[in-house]
Amino acid sequence: MFFLFSILWFIRETKAILFWLYLWQLKEYRIDRFLDHFRTEKGKRLLINKLVFFKIVLIFIFFVLGILAFYEVLYQFNFPSIFFSLIFLPPFLYFLEAIKGLKDSFQKKLKVPILTKKTFFLIIVGIIIEIFFIFANNQAANYIYDITHGDLLCGDFSVFIGFFVFDVFTPIIVSAIVFLFQPFTVFFRNQ
Repeated sequence: MFFLFSILWFIRETKAILFWLYLWQLKEYRIDRFLDHFRTEKGKRLLINKLVFFKIVLIFIFFVLGILAFYEVLYQFNFPSIFFSLIFLPPFLYFLEAIKGLKDSFQKKLKVPILTKKTFFLIIVGIIIEIFFIFANNQAANYIYDITHGDLLCGDFSVFIGFFVFDVFTPIIVSAIVFLFQPFTVFFRNQ
């Protein structure tokens, strides 16, 4: 299940990285223009919307349930199947987002940056970070499985928390990538 979930998350996350790089390129990599965009109604909806709020709520729910499962409090209830059924919510959510991303791509509605040397490099860095995160999140889940003696709920909840946190913070992660490589871009442009 982790492999399938990772692929769905990867598709969704790549779409998000491409969008945020598109927005940075549209604003000419200037922080003042980028931040001004979030003063508009359209810009505010990018950061504060129902889906982002829902994912933040899920982070909190999975965190609490993971703690309860870790301390084996969760299993004292007579209805752990309700909690177990929550495991299918994140893959379903990312399945829908991945399908929408693929549909937008085929219909040429996907907002992607114009391919330049800079954007190509930033896209590659973003994808490398995604792949690294998938492996790191998998290692964290394996560690949690080990310390909880194979408790699936603890491990799955931790995986979902990691992916949702990365998802919610994607605008900041992409902005950090842009800022990190901006001095190099200016240097090469001046040469």
